[in-house]
Amino acid sequence: MTRTLLTACLTGSTLWCLPALADLPPVLDRVPTEASIIVAIANVSETHGGIKGYVDRFGVEDAAAQLALLEAMLTSDGMNAAGSAAFVMLDPGTTYMLLPVSNFNALITGLGGEVADGFGQADVMGETAFFRDLGGGFAAAGPDEGTLRGLSSTSGRMDAHTTRLGKTGMAVAEQSDMVVIADVQALRPQIEEGMEGIRQQMQFMAMMGGQAEQMGAAIGVIDALSGAITRDGRVALMGVDFADDGVRLDFAAQFVEDSPTAAFFTAPGNAGSILGRLPNIPYLFAYAVDFSSPGLRKGLSEMMDLAAQADPEAVGLVGVNPFQFMESMDGSGMVLGHTPALLTGGLMANTVAYTKTKDPVAMLGLMKQTFGNMDGKSADGVMYKTAYTDGAGDIGGTKYDAWSMTMSIDFNAPNAMEAQQMQQAMMMMFGPTGGPSGFLAATEGGLVQTMSRNTQLLTKAIESAKGGNGLGVDKSVASVAEHLPAGRSFEAYVGVQKVMESVGSVMAMMGGFPMPRVDGELPPIGIAATTHDAGLRATVYMPNKVMDVFRQLGEAFGGEEDFDAPPAGGQRPRF
Repeated sequence: MTRTLLTACLTGSTLWCLPALADLPPVLDRVPTEASIIVAIANVSETHGGIKGYVDRFGVEDAAAQLALLEAMLTSDGMNAAGSAAFVMLDPGTTYMLLPVSNFNALITGLGGEVADGFGQADVMGETAFFRDLGGGFAAAGPDEGTLRGLSSTSGRMDAHTTRLGKTGMAVAEQSDMVVIADVQALRPQIEEGMEGIRQQMQFMAMMGGQAEQMGAAIGVIDALSGAITRDGRVALMGVDFADDGVRLDFAAQFVEDSPTAAFFTAPGNAGSILGRLPNIPYLFAYAVDFSSPGLRKGLSEMMDLAAQADPEAVGLVGVNPFQFMESMDGSGMVLGHTPALLTGGLMANTVAYTKTKDPVAMLGLMKQTFGNMDGKSADGVMYKTAYTDGAGDIGGTKYDAWSMTMSIDFNAPNAMEAQQMQQAMMMMFGPTGGPSGFLAATEGGLVQTMSRNTQLLTKAIESAKGGNGLGVDKSVASVAEHLPAGRSFEAYVGVQKVMESVGSVMAMMGGFPMPRVDGELPPIGIAATTHDAGLRATVYMPNKVMDVFRQLGEAFGGEEDFDAPPAGGQRPRF
């Protein structure tokens, strides 16, 4: 049993899945900073308890077997169950493990191996494994004796890791049960090779689709991003944290301070304050983004410039330079409200958008100008007809305008068939009218826009825009926001419960399977991003209740069939 356990450790298969403390994993004090990839765990025993709960929840047999091996290993003679562990890849051909030990000799003896002068050797499932006692409660283990003999047994590398990780990387590493740290410069050849593969695929798609000009601009964006990452990137990280009521995934990149890319990530945001300006209504999806950071505004402006170069026809259609909008906006948000009568009302019927701006009246004028410029124009086989009414009404002393847009197909256009498909999609989005319409209202500090002429919805939107006590203070949203990082420049929430209801209503009309029943209120999936301290961090939080529903969906639509089982009468296919 002990031998099988160690094999799982040596291959790293168990540790890639494992769960944290508020400090960096102690094992990093022994890991060379020049390692290409590090997988570090602060406390193996606590990690085992965290991951076991999810394995039991989903009944994953392969993972359960791995955890059983790990559990037995933790109780083996010579192992320190409460210690810190790591998988280290110095380069693609040189890997080893750092294991927490309380008695090195007892560990090797328990494996049926031999120990001499701090080195051990044992047969593990038919293969020779080598071990070295590094002192201080750590042992190195791996398939190559020379690698272990060449390791330094000294500690004292924690400060170097702290500097290398930077503030963003430190936050991810300290707040995760398991963290993967990749050295961008050490992996630069692999990154460039992967980006080149993406570039070639996009060029092939452009050649096949006849969109060389648009795709060329997109390739330019890919080249710019890959160049920035390989030039200015220091480390990339992935963290996993297993909480009592959900799991959080973090993806982050730390850039060299004072580098051109680091200049985009300079200040924390407050997207939550913008989310509070959206009405607290049943929703499918909601987001808020804060543009207040000068670095973020600079980066978004450059992206808009690239987008305008990629599609100049779109700029000509609206007749307004996109920089005019960017310069006037301090942030924006949108809530895609739930529409009970989806097929007749349209997906966007209960949608509200909010734009934070220092001059709402000027922004309202810019929107009016945009609608006026689009009237009678055509692009990509679609002809646009717009209408705009000043002073359409008044709600609580706030005046609002009305707008509408209809789209018709230009059957003489080269891509009329694609345009017709888009028109069908518009009917799904906006109902039988086949185009959007709604209200616009300038409030103190922002602009409110609805995607339907629903005065009750507009009333809620204006009230929340003025008071700031909208979706951001919803209990369900707040319970998920607690698991997202502070200083968020972007945050979004997926209303899984209402998504299921919408999908279920469509499936019921089509004679499909019923959706799983949800008892009580289902929390949303949370998504966020921070853009400060020369780093970018993206976070996803998945509540346990949501994962339980996904498991039920898998059982309902997938049945009990084992898709991993080999076909009857034959061997498992190689793929």
